[in-house]
Amino acid sequence: MFSLRLKVRRIFFLLVFIFLFAFQAVMGQLTVAPLFNDHAVLQRGKPVAVWGWSKAGTKISVSIAGKSVQTTTARNGKWMATLLAMPAGGPFTLAISNGAESFSFTDVWLGEVWLCSGQSNMEWKLSQAHNYATEKPLANQPMIRQFYVAHEVTMTPKEKLEGGSWVAATPETAGDFTAVGYFFAKDIVKELNVAVGLIHSSWGGSQLEGWLSKEAMLSSPEL
Repeated sequence: MFSLRLKVRRIFFLLVFIFLFAFQAVMGQLTVAPLFNDHAVLQRGKPVAVWGWSKAGTKISVSIAGKSVQTTTARNGKWMATLLAMPAGGPFTLAISNGAESFSFTDVWLGEVWLCSGQSNMEWKLSQAHNYATEKPLANQPMIRQFYVAHEVTMTPKEKLEGGSWVAATPETAGDFTAVGYFFAKDIVKELNVAVGLIHSSWGGSQLEGWLSKEAMLSSPEL
């Protein structure tokens, strides 16, 4: 009986060791927030924060369009580097490295970035618009890109999106774009001749309280 307990205890500690080793390995890997990927649009004329996760104390280098900035991963595993303001242009390659690992994202542009948020009026897809049949063959708009934020309920702000990617507007993809955002972006491209990135985070029928912070609601007697 004592021998069996000893074996079980050894197996338990072995599993704990394997788990901790795997956890440290994962935490040590260089990861980048999903917003920074192929076909991304970064805001022109303003400092741009780029962030992700890696092992604490790791030196991180971020570069684009001949500009480079360095930072160090904090104790909680998060790093953030801020690129200096740059004019519109592209396509560029966004390179991120910690010395041992690296990412290289292509077809990245500097232009106008807009958050498309709200309820069903914003969530309404281009494919649901009454003139979609006319607009679809005209939707070859590579300067318009959308990042769709999936629906998710959480009681606390999240540090990290579960996924997502930038998609350029084509006759095959534009049908899933927010209709309001798409036509808005089309006007901007025509007027300013810059790339437009739409971050589509809307939820039809959602309650106003869901868009308020806990602190804002606690400060209101009605809420």
